[in-house]
Amino acid sequence: MGSNEYDVGAVSDFEKGRACRVQLAGKAIVLVRKEDSFFALRDVCPHQGASLSRGFVSGAIKPCLPGEEIVLDRVGEILICPWHGWEFDLRKGEAIANPHRGRVKTYPVRVERNRVVVAIY
Repeated sequence: MGSNEYDVGAVSDFEKGRACRVQLAGKAIVLVRKEDSFFALRDVCPHQGASLSRGFVSGAIKPCLPGEEIVLDRVGEILICPWHGWEFDLRKGEAIANPHRGRVKTYPVRVERNRVVVAIY
C-alpha cells in the first residue's frame, strides 16, 4: 500500500447501497458500496456544503412519456444530497442535472485481500 493509500476496513464492514463517512488525511470522504464495487467522493455538496454521507443512494429516472411507467436506471450509482436533492454520479462526481455546474471530487478505491483501500491525492 502506498503512502497516500488508506485501509478503511473490511468489505463486510460496508452495507450495500449506504453512504458512509470516513476521515482520511484530514479530509471527510463519503464511501458507497454497490455490490462488490466501491466509490469514494469528497463529503461536501458543492451547492451549499451539506454532508453527502447523510444523503442516500438511489438511481436515475429513465426518460419516459406521460402515462408510462417510471423506471430507475443506474440503481446504486447516484448519491442524493440530503439538503436540496442534488444528485451526483458516484463514478464521475458530476451533478446529474448540470455536470458542468456541480462536481464532487472523486478518489480511487480498490479492494485488496478483502480490504477496502482509498487513495487520497
